[in-house]
Amino acid sequence: MAVIAKFKVTTIDLLAWGGWDADHPKTITRRVNMSAVKSEPFANSTPQGSVMMVIVNPEAAAQFDLEAEYEVTFTRVSDGLPVEIG
Repeated sequence: MAVIAKFKVTTIDLLAWGGWDADHPKTITRRVNMSAVKSEPFANSTPQGSVMMVIVNPEAAAQFDLEAEYEVTFTRVSDGLPVEIG
């Protein structure tokens, strides 16, 4: 079963990330904070929530705009392995 919720971007912060060893060079990333939006049809199922992501891929980070709303679908990963991006 999937859980669907609507979230609104409340802040976007720039922060330094990495630099702790040669395999992780220091870069500037974006931290995107989102809060649940109480609107139908999601209000009864997901009335409150928050999401915080540190995004190191600039193209992915550019997909988030301050004050914009996003529909988010949460589904269980059956194999427990990370999702391939690309």
